[in-house]
Amino acid sequence: MPTDYDDLGERFGASRIAVQERFAIYIPDRDKNGNVLDVTIWIRRAMQLLDGIGGGATAMPAALGILRGQEENTVIVYSFIDQDRFFGQVFRVRAFLHEFGRTMNKEKFCLSLARQHSG
Repeated sequence: MPTDYDDLGERFGASRIAVQERFAIYIPDRDKNGNVLDVTIWIRRAMQLLDGIGGGATAMPAALGILRGQEENTVIVYSFIDQDRFFGQVFRVRAFLHEFGRTMNKEKFCLSLARQHSG
């Protein structure tokens, strides 16, 4: 059986393959000192931001992680984005991230941008 993913859409009977970028913001529930935070409003704001940029957003249930020996629950908010539209509005993402960092006493947090294939 071939291991190449290029013909995966054909294997599933898809008429075409779409390639999209997926952008994600990771929102942990602790500040840099390990204090538990209520991040509900930040999850909603991240969803609204990415919905405005990508036309929809999803928040995954919190997942247990560890950073420098401190456990934390992190919610991942993501959206499939159009690269040109995203980079045309990246200033909005930057403003959100800086405000989140200042308000919630965070030094670091994670973002990801990944290419996805779908049929």
